Amino acid sequence: MNTGMPQRYCRFSSNHCDKGSIALASVEYGNEVDIFALGLILSELLHIPLSRQETFKIFEDLRKGHVSDIFNDKEKILLQKLVATDPKMRPKTSEILKTLKEWNNVPEKKMRNTR
Repeated sequence: MNTGMPQRYCRFSSNHCDKGSIALASVEYGNEVDIFALGLILSELLHIPLSRQETFKIFEDLRKGHVSDIFNDKEKILLQKLVATDPKMRPKTSEILKTLKEWNNVPEKKMRNTR
């Protein structure tokens, strides 16, 4: 798929679903866009969609700043930060790692949609 973006933007992804709006606009970008993509990937890891249509809906909602109720409160908070409209408001890697480490220390059973 040709998104009109220079090749350096498309090295690790074959479609535009994995890119934030800044990358799609062909603007030079930094780590903030990678953090946005991480938010999309994390959403798929937390809730494995049953169809591509469900994936597109979840991604579309995230791009609009809406996090679905399929995610619990702590997941929603992190996802909202990762896909924040203002790239400067997205967390640094160290903050993400700290959050995930805290999650790992909390014993919680959650049924996952893993087919």
